[in-house]
Amino acid sequence: MQPTLPYPDLLQVYMTDHLALAQDVQAGRTSIAQANAKLAQKWSELISEEQRRMIANRTQERSAAAAGSAAAAGWSAAVPRTCSVAPGTVTCF
Repeated sequence: MQPTLPYPDLLQVYMTDHLALAQDVQAGRTSIAQANAKLAQKWSELISEEQRRMIANRTQERSAAAAGSAAAAGWSAAVPRTCSVAPGTVTCF
Protein backbone atom coordinates (compact mmCIF):
# COMPACT_ATOMS: atom_id res chain seq x y z
CA MET A 1 0.00 0.00 0.00
CA GLN A 2 1.50 3.30 -1.10
CA PRO A 3 0.75 6.57 0.66
CA THR A 4 -1.44 9.09 -1.09
CA LEU A 5 0.91 11.55 -2.74
CA PRO A 6 0.35 14.04 -5.52
CA TYR A 7 3.16 12.45 -7.57
CA PRO A 8 3.70 8.82 -6.49
CA ASP A 9 6.01 8.23 -9.46
CA LEU A 10 8.62 10.44 -7.79
CA LEU A 11 8.56 8.31 -4.65
CA GLN A 12 8.93 5.21 -6.81
CA VAL A 13 12.03 6.70 -8.48
CA TYR A 14 13.54 7.49 -5.08
CA MET A 15 12.81 4.04 -3.69
CA THR A 16 14.32 2.36 -6.76
CA ASP A 17 17.51 4.40 -6.45
CA HIS A 18 17.60 3.79 -2.70
CA LEU A 19 17.41 0.02 -3.23
CA ALA A 20 20.14 0.09 -5.89
CA LEU A 21 22.45 2.13 -3.65
CA ALA A 22 21.78 -0.18 -0.69
CA GLN A 23 22.82 -3.12 -2.83
CA ASP A 24 25.97 -1.25 -3.89
CA VAL A 25 26.84 -0.57 -0.24
CA GLN A 26 26.26 -4.21 0.71
CA ALA A 27 28.41 -5.40 -2.20
CA GLY A 28 31.19 -2.98 -1.23
CA ARG A 29 30.97 -1.02 -4.50
CA THR A 30 30.29 2.25 -2.68
CA SER A 31 30.55 3.62 0.85
CA ILE A 32 27.64 4.61 3.05
CA ALA A 33 28.75 8.25 2.86
CA GLN A 34 28.80 8.15 -0.95
CA ALA A 35 25.38 6.47 -1.05
CA ASN A 36 23.95 9.07 1.34
CA ALA A 37 25.35 11.87 -0.83
CA LYS A 38 23.78 10.32 -3.95
CA LEU A 39 20.44 9.91 -2.16
CA ALA A 40 20.53 13.53 -0.99
CA GLN A 41 21.19 14.65 -4.57
CA LYS A 42 18.34 12.47 -5.90
CA TRP A 43 16.01 13.80 -3.18
CA SER A 44 16.86 17.36 -4.17
CA GLU A 45 16.17 16.60 -7.86
CA LEU A 46 12.84 14.99 -7.03
CA ILE A 47 11.77 17.90 -4.80
CA SER A 48 12.60 20.29 -7.65
CA GLU A 49 10.54 18.18 -10.05
CA GLU A 50 7.61 18.11 -7.62
CA GLN A 51 7.74 21.91 -7.27
CA ARG A 52 7.94 22.33 -11.05
CA ARG A 53 4.84 20.14 -11.50
CA MET A 54 2.92 21.97 -8.78
CA ILE A 55 3.67 25.35 -10.35
CA ALA A 56 2.66 24.03 -13.77
CA ASN A 57 -0.61 22.70 -12.34
CA ARG A 58 -1.37 26.01 -10.60
CA THR A 59 -0.69 27.91 -13.83
CA GLN A 60 -2.96 25.56 -15.75
CA GLU A 61 -5.72 25.87 -13.12
CA ARG A 62 -5.46 29.67 -13.18
CA SER A 63 -5.71 29.70 -16.98
CA ALA A 64 -8.80 27.49 -16.85
CA ALA A 65 -10.36 29.68 -14.16
CA ALA A 66 -9.63 32.83 -16.18
CA ALA A 67 -11.19 31.28 -19.28
CA GLY A 68 -14.26 30.31 -17.26
CA SER A 69 -14.53 33.82 -15.83
CA ALA A 70 -14.23 35.35 -19.29
CA ALA A 71 -16.95 33.05 -20.60
CA ALA A 72 -19.21 33.91 -17.66
CA ALA A 73 -18.56 37.64 -18.19
CA GLY A 74 -19.39 37.30 -21.87
CA TRP A 75 -22.60 35.47 -21.09
CA SER A 76 -23.48 37.97 -18.39
CA ALA A 77 -23.00 40.85 -20.82
CA ALA A 78 -25.37 39.21 -23.30
CA VAL A 79 -28.15 38.78 -20.73
CA PRO A 80 -30.69 41.64 -20.64
CA ARG A 81 -30.33 43.77 -17.53
CA THR A 82 -33.69 45.56 -17.56
CA CYS A 83 -36.93 45.21 -19.42
CA SER A 84 -39.72 47.69 -20.03
CA VAL A 85 -43.24 46.56 -20.61
CA ALA A 86 -45.70 48.46 -22.76
CA PRO A 87 -49.08 47.25 -23.93
CA GLY A 88 -48.38 44.44 -26.38
CA THR A 89 -44.53 44.74 -26.24
CA VAL A 90 -41.62 43.87 -23.98
CA THR A 91 -38.27 45.58 -24.61
CA CYS A 92 -35.16 44.34 -22.81
CA PHE A 93 -31.71 45.94 -22.84
